[in-house]
Amino acid sequence: MSTQQEKLRPRKLLLPSANFGIVFDPEYQGFPSTTGWLKSLYEGEITFHNFVTPQFAIDTINCARLHVGALLDTTVENQRLFGYAEPYTWNEILAIFRRLYPDRNFMDDLVDAGRDLSTVTNERTAEVLRRFGKPGLTTLEESIKAATEQILSSKDKKCDSFF
Repeated sequence: MSTQQEKLRPRKLLLPSANFGIVFDPEYQGFPSTTGWLKSLYEGEITFHNFVTPQFAIDTINCARLHVGALLDTTVENQRLFGYAEPYTWNEILAIFRRLYPDRNFMDDLVDAGRDLSTVTNERTAEVLRRFGKPGLTTLEESIKAATEQILSSKDKKCDSFF
């Protein structure tokens, strides 16, 4: 027999990491939260980057698909799904910017804050994504590219990040 605490415990738990990628509606929401971090770094603003330590990231579309997939997939029961595609540092993101936009000058690398060395079991996450039409996790570089292209194409609109 289940206890009251067991009855109240979530049966599906999704733990997403930092979301990078396109936003749903930049015209009305701007570039908030983690995509705002990219916008700020791209523009040379580092007001908060020293406080955000290295961690893992996931593409915004992958994260949305994972939420829907976990909800609809009846085989996801009493499980934790980690929405962790790959670790990142701000210097790695700056390196991606430099590769994608070689004609633009970016700030120097930040003081090395280390790297997230956590080991994450996300095979089940990849499996749920495959079941819902995504062959694998989007790479950090692909997510950064999509976000930056959206930010640059929205330059003339009011798309300020907020934190």
